[in-house]
Amino acid sequence: MCGPILGVWFVYCLFTSTCLPCDVSGFTPFRSPVINANHFVFALPPSIRLPDDTFYDGGRIIYSIKPLKDVTEQGLTKEEPIPDQLERDDLVLKYVIKQVGRVSARTLLDYVSDRNACTFQIPQDSINMVDCILKNVNKSNYVLLGRTAAYIKEPQKTVGHKLFWIYRGFLASCRPQWKVRLNIDMVSPLL
Repeated sequence: MCGPILGVWFVYCLFTSTCLPCDVSGFTPFRSPVINANHFVFALPPSIRLPDDTFYDGGRIIYSIKPLKDVTEQGLTKEEPIPDQLERDDLVLKYVIKQVGRVSARTLLDYVSDRNACTFQIPQDSINMVDCILKNVNKSNYVLLGRTAAYIKEPQKTVGHKLFWIYRGFLASCRPQWKVRLNIDMVSPLL
């Protein structure tokens, strides 16, 4: 896997996503947007299946070894039905995915190897990509939450007859500016 990581990756971004009610004739908005993805934590719906060599950061960025089909710098607009938690409307998530650049972990390797490297020279795009890949490597074994957290699927402890649950998990991040290659913090949130 080291070879592909050091190669050039395609970077995509999700933009201007809205969640719209639709009428029975199909996906026609009949009132103003109720949610704007630029202002909340956006997560891809489960119906969207990314290729195995593609990694989603839990926010707005997607990294891929190969170009995604039909996605260009101009963007590709998609619509996905999503369930309404309040069961009031049929909601449609509309988003645009665009290719926004390319990145390589080679710049991170060069930075870490350079004895004279300074923190203002840090290749942040490469660090973000490596962070995303590290988080997604074990996604089948953990529940991923947001951009950094991963939790074991079963609760470690149930308290007060299921009043709340304690899950064991971790936060992992790449920190080359500290010459610490990987930082892992154990967490146990209450849910």
